[in-house]
Amino acid sequence: MIFVMPIMLAGLALASIPVIIHLLHRRKTTPIEWAAMLFLQPSATSQKQKKIPEHWILLVLRMLLLALVALLLSMPILSAGGLAIIGRGAPADVVVVIDHSISSGMVSGRRTVFARSVRMLGHLIRHLSPDDSLSVVVAGHRNYSLTHRGILIADRSKIERRFILPLERLHPGLTGISVPTAIRYAQSVVRRGDDLRKVIFVLSNDRAISWKVGREGLWRATHAVVAGRPIPVYNIKVPAVVTQSDIAIGPLRIEPRIPGVGHPAHIIFTVANSGPLPAGPVRLRLLINGEPVAVHPISTLPAGKTQTGRFTYRFHSAGSHWVEVRTHYQDALAADNRSLAAVKVWHHLSVLVIDHQIGAIGGYRSSRYLAAALNPFPSAGAQIALARPTVTGVSQAVQMHLRHFDAVIVNDPSTMPGGLLTRLNLFARGGGGVWIIAGSRTNLHFLNEELQSHGLSVGTFGPMQSVKKPPFIVIRNRRSPIVKPLLQAGHNQIVGVTLRRWWSLLPETNEAHIIAATGHGQPLIVERSIGSSGGRLVVWTTGVGGRMNDWPTDAASFVPLVNQTVQYLAMSSRELADQREINPGGMLVWTGKGQPAISSAQLTLPDKRVIRVHPQLEPGNHYLITSNHTLEPGLYRLTLKPKRPHEPIYYCVAIDQRQLAPAELTPTDWHWLENQGYIQGLTTPTHAATILGTAVGGLSLWPWLAILILMAMVAEGWLCRRLARLQTDADAPITGRGEQPGIISQMLGVP
Repeated sequence: MIFVMPIMLAGLALASIPVIIHLLHRRKTTPIEWAAMLFLQPSATSQKQKKIPEHWILLVLRMLLLALVALLLSMPILSAGGLAIIGRGAPADVVVVIDHSISSGMVSGRRTVFARSVRMLGHLIRHLSPDDSLSVVVAGHRNYSLTHRGILIADRSKIERRFILPLERLHPGLTGISVPTAIRYAQSVVRRGDDLRKVIFVLSNDRAISWKVGREGLWRATHAVVAGRPIPVYNIKVPAVVTQSDIAIGPLRIEPRIPGVGHPAHIIFTVANSGPLPAGPVRLRLLINGEPVAVHPISTLPAGKTQTGRFTYRFHSAGSHWVEVRTHYQDALAADNRSLAAVKVWHHLSVLVIDHQIGAIGGYRSSRYLAAALNPFPSAGAQIALARPTVTGVSQAVQMHLRHFDAVIVNDPSTMPGGLLTRLNLFARGGGGVWIIAGSRTNLHFLNEELQSHGLSVGTFGPMQSVKKPPFIVIRNRRSPIVKPLLQAGHNQIVGVTLRRWWSLLPETNEAHIIAATGHGQPLIVERSIGSSGGRLVVWTTGVGGRMNDWPTDAASFVPLVNQTVQYLAMSSRELADQREINPGGMLVWTGKGQPAISSAQLTLPDKRVIRVHPQLEPGNHYLITSNHTLEPGLYRLTLKPKRPHEPIYYCVAIDQRQLAPAELTPTDWHWLENQGYIQGLTTPTHAATILGTAVGGLSLWPWLAILILMAMVAEGWLCRRLARLQTDADAPITGRGEQPGIISQMLGVP
């Protein structure tokens, strides 16, 4: 005997209530002797003797009634082992978990794995009992049940309408899944059923990335008990054999990372073939904001090979754009035949160059090289140049608003007002970029005292180094965006620069990072972050005026190096968010000016659903919008009200490449799952009837208890009525002689 709610057995103590009431309310009578008592006493005594057994029966019935109610609430079950003939035919609540991950879209034969799962679900239904109830859970980035409660197998039309047809119309998944999490959700669904027998089947292609073998925390949470026993879980493997090529387009990379209007932008892509057969010819299409603009053909791509290519495109307008590279090639998996990227195109970058000169006398000759590198052809290309330099002296810079610029260059300073240095620090902490070039006119007091006191230091400077034999220049951080263009040709393009003098520097090991150095390890280009808003500081230990090196005359390295440094400084954390390259489940972030005020904002998801997001006005008078609804890969669109320029704002979430890993569960993995009791074993739809015939079940006794309670209530009512009639019959002869009804009975002590 099993009790689902054993705590309710405490209600058996309520059966003593009728006895307690009887003892507390016994009528105490005092007989009064009078003349005619002799004639009435035998009649009263005989009547009392008749009622005593019936009173006891009524008391027992009331006690039994309360005890049966307590037993009913405890939900007793007679186990199938004790009564096998009755328990074996009991109906069951069945929940089927269908794998809807990106790998379920893989074509095997002529059908996808998911289509095979739906077909296998139909086979499973035919092997279930008509009295069983069925629920279906779709496992994806979010698990959901197609119905709130199970549907009887006997209702074939409803099964077809609520399960089979919606699953056949469901688009292939684009995300990964967690099988233990899906099982846990299925357990919450199976508990809603009224049947005592519970069984869960998982239809899966057994991808190891989905089953999370070894994740004890996830699997331990799947232990669920109903009627004192665990819910059995069985896996039905959906066979998937790939017999054709599989083209996959990887994440897109856009160079430069800050593209400008009218400037060439390179969309770099990789395409791989993971199938067993070669693919070709393959036509890759480039789409900008949904419009096709170019085609890149690939004649053939052998199995297991990867090829890299690029499109070149000039954006015609500033603001947010989205880029797509796709192919319609028929292969094993269509979900990875496209790749998206979102990018912010800049109209121009405002750069402030602060020269060491106090006034404008001399035309800032030391900073002409920087201005020329940022805008090489001012007469013909001023309208298309990305960087717009403004050269000024120290005295004029004190009166300028730094927030109007994307980056600030301090060229060869000997000294600067403390107020200007403080504003430079605040500019960097607010997300801006500062570039300090230590030249021939710079002194140690400025480098070690003034910069350190205002939080703009990268280390401790020493005396200026001067050599007769120029050293080699070595790139220490090859991944830095500052020097990446210099490595495009596969070799160090600044190797031919003649370096004569530089300031020695001992960097701060925890914060400063060396990008370029001499062959002896002396730092030449050092950068560090400032504040928590993405601000950056770049320091050169050699100047650009021609006295310390001949770098400005080497246009092949100097021009791209200057422009990349400025673009890198302009990419604060807020501007990095404008790249909008988000991993699945990552945080979507938008920031903007506090004026004009934003009344509302909406985010359109890849499945066309629209959700409201809430703008927050942050310190510094700028808005912040965040959202974590980014689990599904695809295009996201943010719109503001009132509308701002360059809207809508696009974001793209790429497919998690890890979910494409073909590794399946090994026998060792299945051994671990079965030994731990998480999975009862592997099965097929044809064996479902056998499993349900031997699954844990039993006979619920609540219908029989309910019948006994009704019978006890009827008997108790009939007995009460009988006792009332006996009481009336006993009083009738007395009242018939003219006495007051009930008074004689009270005097005689008759209850």
